[in-house]
Amino acid sequence: MRTASFRLLAGAALVFLALPASAEPMPISRIFGKWCGTVTSYTFTRNSLTVAWYADKTRIRFKVTKILPREDFLDVHWIRNNKAENTIFAKFSADGRSMAQLANTHGDMGPERPFRRCK
Repeated sequence: MRTASFRLLAGAALVFLALPASAEPMPISRIFGKWCGTVTSYTFTRNSLTVAWYADKTRIRFKVTKILPREDFLDVHWIRNNKAENTIFAKFSADGRSMAQLANTHGDMGPERPFRRCK
C-alpha cells in the first residue's frame, strides 16, 4: 500500500514539475518616462500620457485610468474626449531602451510604431 501511494505521489510531483512556470507580469514602471518615436514623443506617468508632435509642437495630455501588466506587454487605458481608449505597448528590449506601440485595431487604426528612450 505504501509503495502504491509513493508511486502516485511521485507521479503527481513529476507532472507538476513538468508544467511550465507561470510567467510574472511585466512591471508597469518599465513604461514610465519619456519615449521618442519618429513622429511623436510619449511621456508616461502612473496617471497621465503626454503626446508631443514634432511637426507642430502640439502637446496633449491624456488621463491614464489604468495600466494592465501582462507577461510580455502593457495595456495602457486612457481617456480621449471623454471616451475610454487603450493602447498596447510591447517588444520591450532587455535593456529597457526600446519598445513598440502595437498596431491599433480600432481608434486611429495606426500602424505599429517603434519608440526608444529619449536622451
